[in-house]
Parts: sequence; structure tokens; C-alpha cells
Amino acid sequence: MIMAEDSLILMAGFAIIVIVTVIAVAVAMMQLRSAERRMHESTIRFKTYTDLLNAITELNLAGGDSYKMEAAKKNLALTLNRLNLGGHRCPAEHERPAGLLQ
Repeated sequence: MIMAEDSLILMAGFAIIVIVTVIAVAVAMMQLRSAERRMHESTIRFKTYTDLLNAITELNLAGGDSYKMEAAKKNLALTLNRLNLGGHRCPAEHERPAGLLQ
């Protein structure tokens, strides 16, 4: 009878170890996903602010050229719109005015 109790205790201990391990792995995965999401959001935010700087620079460099000025204004408006949306939307290439820095 003692042997059956020992094996039951061993199986219960093994089950507890497996459950604790699964919980630890699940928590680690959740933390990794959270860190990955924050890094992705930071990358998008950085790209949006870089695009804003480029749009302002294009506006300053347009000078007296009315075509470049209108294209720079449109690019600035699109960039500000993305910034207001939280930087979560990256416009497709066809939405950007032709000839602007990427």
C-alpha cells in the first residue's frame, strides 16, 4: 500500500511541476508579446515623426516653385493626418504625391 501512495505523490508532484511550467511559459509569452507590441508602436511613431520632419523640410525647400509647394503641402497634410490618427496608418504609395522623398 505504501508503494501506491508514493507513486500517487510522485504523479501529483509531477503534475504540479508541469502546471507551474506551463503557467510560467504562458506569462513569459504574454510579456514578450507586450514588449513586441510596444517596440512596433515605437517604430511606427518614429517613422511618423521622421515623415513629419521630411514634409516640413520639403515645404521649406519648395521655394517659389508652385508645383513643389502644393505637393509639399499635400504631403504635410497627409503626414499630419497620420499623426492625428496615432501613426497607426501607413499610406499606400499611390496616396503620396509623385516626386517626394520617401
